[in-house]
Amino acid sequence: MIGLYKKIPPKLFTPFFYTVITVGYILRFLFQTPYGLFILVIGLYFYVCKFTSITPLNAKELLDWLNNLGSEYKVALLASSVTVAGFAVAFHTATINWRNQMKAQLMLTTAAEIENFFALVLRNVTTVELHIRSLVETVNLIQNSEPKIVAEFKVNYLVNQTNKFLDARTLLSEASVEVHRLISKNYNILASNWGSLESVQTSANALKDITDKMWVQLPILNLEDPQKLQSFAHQINIVKCNDFIATCNRCTGVISGLIGSVGGQLLSPVIGFNYSMFRTLIRNKKSFSVVMTELHEKINKS
Repeated sequence: MIGLYKKIPPKLFTPFFYTVITVGYILRFLFQTPYGLFILVIGLYFYVCKFTSITPLNAKELLDWLNNLGSEYKVALLASSVTVAGFAVAFHTATINWRNQMKAQLMLTTAAEIENFFALVLRNVTTVELHIRSLVETVNLIQNSEPKIVAEFKVNYLVNQTNKFLDARTLLSEASVEVHRLISKNYNILASNWGSLESVQTSANALKDITDKMWVQLPILNLEDPQKLQSFAHQINIVKCNDFIATCNRCTGVISGLIGSVGGQLLSPVIGFNYSMFRTLIRNKKSFSVVMTELHEKINKS
């Protein structure tokens, strides 16, 4: 593929690629599926006389030919037809069951991997967001001349929590890159389910928006400095902090909603839809409507 890509210019490679996969899909349908083979056989039956000197028997001629066969030939033909048909049905059924089982297993694995990945992401987003919210709240305490002991306690606590914040931020930075490997690894499964690939890609974009805004300046303090409160307040960029908090409010809802829908879509062929699920959805109609409205607004803002 790489050698072919080097020889074909990019402008020609894209239409060439999509032409190949389109033709390949049609050929696969015609030669590897029962419906495709049926269509192919019917087409050959009606058009073989146009390409060869052979004229196929019509329905009446075929019945006459069968009727003129001897009894022993009719029995042999019937027995062999039943045997071949039974083998074909058994083989086809076993193949379909095996494929469905493997597909279900891959869907379960993909759903679990995506859910675990974004659950870890959201936990660390919460850690970073809470720390930055505390930075803003502490600056407000200092600027509003709240009791000094309260402000000093908040400052000391935030300084002690800096390593935890940095670890969470580092993990989010790595996750913003790792999410693309996650998508490429499970591309076939996601692309084979309507909307799943787009939902994960939208969640990846939301994660990128969060990581782009999380690089706020942390205060560098000497806890023994009597002017540490003023130094703390001067080093915090309130605008950037509030911008990050607003981004988290918008993007975490998008990630939670879309990843939940992807998990449900991947699991639905395995679990199925039953009366209990239907009843639960009906009872939560109002809540569902509110959630969908909020998710729609946040996605449009992303």
